[in-house]
Amino acid sequence: MKIVIVGQMSVVRPSAGLQRVIGIARSLGVHGHDVTILGHDGQSADVELAAGLRGLSFAVDGRRGLVGRLSADRLSRRLARLSPPDVVISYGGDAMHTAVLRRWARQHRVPAILDSVEWYDRSHIPGGSVGPRALANERAMRQTYPRYGRVIAISSFLARYYASRGCDVIRVPPTLDVAATQFVERPGDGRLKLAYAGMPGKKDLLAEIVAGLRLVDPHHELIRLQIIGPDERTLASAGISTQGTGIQVLGHVSRQDAIDCVANADFVPLLRSDQRYAHAGFPTKVAEAMAVGTPVICNLTSDLGEVVADGRTGFVCGQPTAQAFADALAEALALSQECRAGMRAAARHRAEEYFDFRTYADALNGLVRRAVEE
Repeated sequence: MKIVIVGQMSVVRPSAGLQRVIGIARSLGVHGHDVTILGHDGQSADVELAAGLRGLSFAVDGRRGLVGRLSADRLSRRLARLSPPDVVISYGGDAMHTAVLRRWARQHRVPAILDSVEWYDRSHIPGGSVGPRALANERAMRQTYPRYGRVIAISSFLARYYASRGCDVIRVPPTLDVAATQFVERPGDGRLKLAYAGMPGKKDLLAEIVAGLRLVDPHHELIRLQIIGPDERTLASAGISTQGTGIQVLGHVSRQDAIDCVANADFVPLLRSDQRYAHAGFPTKVAEAMAVGTPVICNLTSDLGEVVADGRTGFVCGQPTAQAFADALAEALALSQECRAGMRAAARHRAEEYFDFRTYADALNGLVRRAVEE
């Protein structure tokens, strides 16, 4: 079966969005489906994203107009370059993007499936909670997206929501090729090493992590935290001081360097507010960390309780606060090197069960076949 995944992400620049659709595509490839990923780079590109998996984007002509109309116009012309597939899957995209894709699918009698990975908090969207983009996002979640009727949901929260709207839903968390990911045996070097990778924005409570670290290690002798992604200026603008705290700010590095930092850490810290956005999404960084054998210190949002077992594959913070993080960090500090090694092995084993793309191949194959047969 020929399947096209259309996403509002680049096919030439690494991102969590690209990793998401590659995982979906590789799951479908297990059953022999021919999958192509169509990105929105704005220039022509034809790249091999994995064995037998193409990523395409097309340069399009036309005068610039309003942002929404331009986005819709470009999407229409990109889709016109393709021969109609058997199934189209939509990843991401605002209401306008989704409407254009659904209209194209109806015109060509192609079944359409939605891959839903977020329910943004209004305050996190540029323009504020009552701005036009925030209102459009809520309208898309409550009206446009459920009309697909068939949904791949990244979390139980979203799966329950779409099921309540009468959709045919399967749940697929972030996936990757865990079997081909190197498992790193980390030797002890005297200090507990933490690695945070990503741009925290308003999602991740990095300030609470730093504050919790100071509570446990006020003299900066026991713990080192590496921060990968934001630079010093970005952290300072978020009110996070890294002076004299045992924190190393690496800024932007290559994807492979970021993975290496995480693989060579004892734990990955993550705190998120107990709000809808955190339960609707699923942090890709947890999948990436556990795949290389690095346990997580986090509070439980989304479906993290299914993979982070307290004291076995990570440590669970009761609340997303500095004190709760400090309490969990103190437990991590008390571990022997043998216990840390055991946690690494357990984290990797759970990743093999939960995050490998092969795990979801049958469920995705069933969904696309039901879409075609309906």
